Amino acid sequence: MEKIGEVERLGYDSIWTAESWGNDAVTPLAWVGSQTSRIKLGTAIMQLAGRSPANAAMTAITMDTLSNGRFIVGLGTSGPQVVEGWHGVPFNKTLTWLREYVTIVKQIFAREAPLEFDGARYQMPYRGEGSSGQGKPLKSMVHGRPGIPVYTGSMAPQSQVMSAELADGCLLTCMHPDRSDVLMENFNQGFEKAGNGKSIETFDIAPTVVVIIGDPESAMIPCKMSLALYIGGMGSKQKNFYKEYLSRVGFEEACEKVQTLFLDGKRDEAIAAVPDEMVDALYLVGSKDRIRDRFQRCSWPSSTREAAMKIGIVGGTGREGRGLGVRWAKAGHDVFIGSRQAEKGIAKAAEFSEEFGVALQGGDNVAACTHAELVIVTVPYARIGLPSSRSKRPSATKSSWTSRCRFSHPRSVL
Repeated sequence: MEKIGEVERLGYDSIWTAESWGNDAVTPLAWVGSQTSRIKLGTAIMQLAGRSPANAAMTAITMDTLSNGRFIVGLGTSGPQVVEGWHGVPFNKTLTWLREYVTIVKQIFAREAPLEFDGARYQMPYRGEGSSGQGKPLKSMVHGRPGIPVYTGSMAPQSQVMSAELADGCLLTCMHPDRSDVLMENFNQGFEKAGNGKSIETFDIAPTVVVIIGDPESAMIPCKMSLALYIGGMGSKQKNFYKEYLSRVGFEEACEKVQTLFLDGKRDEAIAAVPDEMVDALYLVGSKDRIRDRFQRCSWPSSTREAAMKIGIVGGTGREGRGLGVRWAKAGHDVFIGSRQAEKGIAKAAEFSEEFGVALQGGDNVAACTHAELVIVTVPYARIGLPSSRSKRPSATKSSWTSRCRFSHPRSVL
């Protein structure tokens, strides 16, 4: 809990829990939520087989109410070993299963009418075999937040299409940040199906990014062990969504070799066959400087956004400001580096632009805020005359530019 308190203090966006066949995902978040006030609480994932859609919705409404609107519902099918071996229900028609589940949960959140649903897997009220015939449509007694966000764990292409169509975000086991085109091909299909103007601007891509600080060679070993398992063991020779994704982003030859070795029982050799380049493409490992450098050079999901923003970085001449400025500029945004002295801001913007091949503007901190739709603050608020609370939007009476800017702590952006 001490570490969780520290990451909340630093401004991290969210904390996530998982479940397999031991602890559940929700109870630890209830414990965390009772001892935090701002950080969001997400499940990655709640297994469909472990709860009815109504029970999942009730749990989410309760958690969201108790945490003052901080809960994120991450849902997924899990795999056949867990679904049939642990929960004792059939693992089939998983895309239909997830679609019906998400639809029902969102209907319960909305409370627009008593719940009625007639699907392949779920019927509410239930009138099938063994029914007493006494079921009636019900509406949640609790008026929860209608827009509690729902994410789906979706690595398969058609599941990603469905996620973009119905959900608010997609949880990914891994992602190659420089090949967002592979994902966007699926997500764009889903946005089009949604038919309501939905786009990447209102949809969250949430990949797992392993971060290990240490000697790069040693730090890569657990990453290679995990990747070998996913490529070789999570699926069959004919159908493995993890292998298919990693093949599409440039590692087809390596994936074939790893899967063959793994399925032949040569697991140590399969682990050794995972190339360093694959680990570096998906994760952040090595020394702090190496991790920082690789993070700055990656085109993370923001690069898929179509509309550029004007971003001002207050205190942007330091190492953290440099990294954020370069990252957002590479993503196609209009970035202004601010400093207490205008001359320093101008000089550092020119220096960073030349070093990293991007176009940055520079000046003083007030100019950075005047320039921006989004202001990222990398120095203590007291040093620039801004309010100390990050949870409150600055009053327009403070100065002429505060009324139209959004403010963010740097680590909430990271």
